[in-house]
Amino acid sequence: MEFKRYGIKDRPNKAFVRQFTPPGGAPERKNGKNDDTFRSYQLDFFKFILAIYVFISHTQCFVGENTRIKLPANIGGDSVHVFFIISGMLMANSIYKHYSDQYISQPGKGAMTFLMSKVKSMLPQSMAALLISFSVLSICVYKDLNAILYNLTTIFPEMFFINQAGMDIRFNPPMWYVSAMLICMLPMAYLLIKKSDFMLYVCAPLSAVISLGVMCMANDYGWSYIFVNVIINVHYEGLIRALAGLNFGICAYTIYSKICEDDKLPNVFYTFLEVVLYCLFFVVTLFFDNSLIARNVMSVLLTVPITVAITFSGKSNVSKLFRFRWMRYFSPISFDIFLNHWAARVIVENVFPARSYKFSVMIMALLTILFSMINHLIVKLCNLVVKKYVFEATKKEGLG
Repeated sequence: MEFKRYGIKDRPNKAFVRQFTPPGGAPERKNGKNDDTFRSYQLDFFKFILAIYVFISHTQCFVGENTRIKLPANIGGDSVHVFFIISGMLMANSIYKHYSDQYISQPGKGAMTFLMSKVKSMLPQSMAALLISFSVLSICVYKDLNAILYNLTTIFPEMFFINQAGMDIRFNPPMWYVSAMLICMLPMAYLLIKKSDFMLYVCAPLSAVISLGVMCMANDYGWSYIFVNVIINVHYEGLIRALAGLNFGICAYTIYSKICEDDKLPNVFYTFLEVVLYCLFFVVTLFFDNSLIARNVMSVLLTVPITVAITFSGKSNVSKLFRFRWMRYFSPISFDIFLNHWAARVIVENVFPARSYKFSVMIMALLTILFSMINHLIVKLCNLVVKKYVFEATKKEGLG
């Protein structure tokens, strides 16, 4: 297949991708008409499960000597890796649909435009979660006014999403994922626009396996923050994890585009393969992840790009179960859980210490729901203020 306009061979057929049936979900509509932007509700549901995984992983601190429950050792790290894979695949899909034509002569500007669109979509909830988390820390941990003011002056790296570049100051630790993802996405987006053939078929696969291999060697097949090389220290582990996951996601996009073009294999084949791979992932991560040295988990994670590519293609019959409009709420709910559960954990640790695992998790879950509601309230109020004062002031200046 050739993309004759730019003379690039084997570039994914963008027209085909746009016209393809909604991948695993119903099309989003605007004014009652089909829009070319589709959501995969099945992927949204998968992300919701992964967010629950992350929540569970952060309840490890509540496990005591008499606790009967034994949590999977790497469940949080596994989930974040899959989050990166999904983000990388969606990044490639978005760039080929909306950026590669428009910015072919200005790939740097196109990459930055894409990155700013990502920041814009995540900024309100992320900043509200940061405000909640800092407030909780001020009340439960810092307490002293001088300590609060001192820590307040160190909040900017996390506000600007650059703490994973080395200024590793965290008030809402789960936000390291957002920081690492955005930092790594900028050069990747540039290469996807400027050198798509090289990025899809050479750079992404090679970078994915090498960066995952580095972590396997340095961490002894685990996600722990231990590196034998002082140069690759704790600050940059997040970037390496993002590099691995996002590049595997780009590989998933390449697989997805090939699946979309395939008209030989029946849907039954993709259905069977998808079910087997999902079962493999959940069985291994839930029941065979008993040690921080997780060679089996790292091995199984290599199949995830194939799994999410099949899901995104919509060719599996499983996608028919995920075509209800109410399923669009899975995505914002999963992001809420991811951003707001840490503040809930801080409260449980400091206000209800040494309580049972069941009680601690229950309170943490209730507080996570409460903080998610407060998060949305803050975002809504900020939007109203901006709309009322900023937009109206701009409008008046324009009329004047």
